[in-house]
Amino acid sequence: MHGPLKGEKDNMMQDLDKAIEVSPEDSPVWSIRAWLLATFTNADHRDGKLAVAAATRAMELPMWSEFRVFDVLAAAYAESGDFEQAVKWQTKVVSMLPPTQRVDYESRLALYLERKPYREPSP
Repeated sequence: MHGPLKGEKDNMMQDLDKAIEVSPEDSPVWSIRAWLLATFTNADHRDGKLAVAAATRAMELPMWSEFRVFDVLAAAYAESGDFEQAVKWQTKVVSMLPPTQRVDYESRLALYLERKPYREPSP
């Protein structure tokens, strides 16, 4: 892929890698990295295995928000093709939230039940 999106994605990943290097215990950075690897629109930039590893690392660290990291882990599993795990984790997310906050999370769960990964909308 050529153009601004490729450069923008490459820059984001480089920035995240630098942030991890400087602060390897920063759960949100690992979570953001996992989300990008799992949901980026361009297939060249997605990697389900790396996304699962980054989301798992985020869960091991202090200061992580359970439902957000579970949502990221579900997206990572969906990208890696493990829809059973994606459904498991996304169901957990939905059960943790009040009904008024579930819409986006339920829509991702519906995708995973259909054996489809989530894609972040293009800018």
